[in-house]
Amino acid sequence: MEKNAGYFSEIVYLRAFAILAVIAIHESEYFFTEMSGVTFWTFLYMSIDTFSKCAVPLFVGISGFVLYNKYQGTYSLRIFYKKRFLSVVPQYTLFSLFALLFVYAGRMYLGRAWNYTAMDIIYQYFTGGALYHLWFFVLIIQLYILYPLIEKIFTKSIESAKTPHLLVFLFIFQLAYYSFSVGDIFLKGTALLFLPYVVYFVLGMYARSNYTQVKNRVTVVHSHPYGVFVGLLCATITGIGITYIRYFSHDLVPKVISLTAWIDAIITPFYYSIIFMVCLFTALKISEISSRGAATLLHRIGSYSMGIFLIHAFILYALESVLFIKLGFDVNNWLFFPVVYTLVLGLSMVFVYIMNKVPYHEYIIGSSR
Repeated sequence: MEKNAGYFSEIVYLRAFAILAVIAIHESEYFFTEMSGVTFWTFLYMSIDTFSKCAVPLFVGISGFVLYNKYQGTYSLRIFYKKRFLSVVPQYTLFSLFALLFVYAGRMYLGRAWNYTAMDIIYQYFTGGALYHLWFFVLIIQLYILYPLIEKIFTKSIESAKTPHLLVFLFIFQLAYYSFSVGDIFLKGTALLFLPYVVYFVLGMYARSNYTQVKNRVTVVHSHPYGVFVGLLCATITGIGITYIRYFSHDLVPKVISLTAWIDAIITPFYYSIIFMVCLFTALKISEISSRGAATLLHRIGSYSMGIFLIHAFILYALESVLFIKLGFDVNNWLFFPVVYTLVLGLSMVFVYIMNKVPYHEYIIGSSR
């Protein structure tokens, strides 16, 4: 196993890809479900939605990589948990409270009722339900809590040369989890939210422990580009079909719906693995030209990724639910997606840039790496 090598410049670009996908998925899913009919744009947004769903698994994999790079073998649990707590809990708490106030103001502006009780607020805080993107922090907190145990299991698997077996077991477990539909994070199972994502977390740890080998393997993107493209295309088309059935074919029998869940569960891990390879290959290439314009912008996006993640949903909510809908500029206009996407990303970056000037900003929007 390789020794701790410290900082990896390509990780910041992976964070940039992940946060760009997060914004894309939150836009696209809203768009194709709100369009007045099934058109070319509906399928385009479904394809963006399908591809962008790699965002959370990619962020989870990055977390596993970074943690295993810093914490393996003997380390202080007290220091570990203190740092992890300060890196996510204050930020999550502040933005959960902000979300409640924000949604309240939005409902009042739109003339809708506010009927939350104290128990509703407490439940939303512990389940990440104050606004639709905050569940991710519940997931990350769970993985942080479990990391020492996961690290010991992973280290044991290395010592016994069983790491591939561990990964296969986790992939099969994920398949079973999704196939039997026990992973509805909004209705049940929030306490076990980490279960379908731990495979990506361990995959990130595996990538760190075998990084030289992994970097050599992702060159397949360069050596066999057509094969990679065909794999992505086939999986994306399948994902579009499954998404269409879920959202637009309510007359299908439950057995057909169940079959699509099985197909989705089987394809998804392999689909994301290809996307991860493409992202890492691209990040490695960009890190070689880090002084150029596009690379500099991506580096800034990646370094702001946590702050962008925290604030983007509020900006998107305001643009979609208040400004554009009130002005009559909605999802049926093909300019809506690029305009909203650019505004959400740009305004989020401006917000993070300004907040970085505020004392103790790392406890509000996280550290800009």
